[in-house]
Amino acid sequence: TNASDGLAEALFDISQALKNDLTDELAIIFARLSLYMRPDFAPADILLGEMLDQSGKHHQAIAHFSKIKAKSAYFLFAQFSLATTLNNIEKTEEAVVLLKNIIKNNPRDYRPYIYIGDFKRSLKEWDDAIKAYSRALQLKTSAEKSDWILYYSRGIAYEQSKNWSQAEPDFLRALELSPNQPFVMNYLGYAWAEQGIRLAEANDLIVKAVEQRP
Repeated sequence: TNASDGLAEALFDISQALKNDLTDELAIIFARLSLYMRPDFAPADILLGEMLDQSGKHHQAIAHFSKIKAKSAYFLFAQFSLATTLNNIEKTEEAVVLLKNIIKNNPRDYRPYIYIGDFKRSLKEWDDAIKAYSRALQLKTSAEKSDWILYYSRGIAYEQSKNWSQAEPDFLRALELSPNQPFVMNYLGYAWAEQGIRLAEANDLIVKAVEQRP
């Protein structure tokens, strides 16, 4: 609506271009300048929060994610970023409570369940992780190639909880969706090898995985 807003957009674009380009410190400066020109610029708050979180300044990141109001179109994205930061500082239960509040207001949104599944898996709470991933898959209206990571993650939780009969189909489904995914090939290959089954296939998968991710 004015020149300051336009300059804030330009500074934000520069920050975004510099992010992850070995110049995060400079990117942070441009993001701060963007917010100086436009203090209520939600995308800049989120971008700055992400960079601060990555640089270990978690509490500063939390402050920026928390600035995003519920009426903003960026609110849910900011909440997911906030939950991730809370998990990074070992406030996982607090992060899960936040995500459950999102679910109350957005009962058909599958994304909070993915975050809960990831957080519970990091705590080795396998049953809770499985339930969360399963609910996310139930809520998805269509299958996408990117869903491989959901099946892979749930497969790990099943395998770690000694439920191979459920784990194996998830790994195979993950490979259907992403046939050359090295993480899935490596995990499934070693799982077969350790059990002494399907050894030729296991070897093929592990070799292919190593070729992609030595």
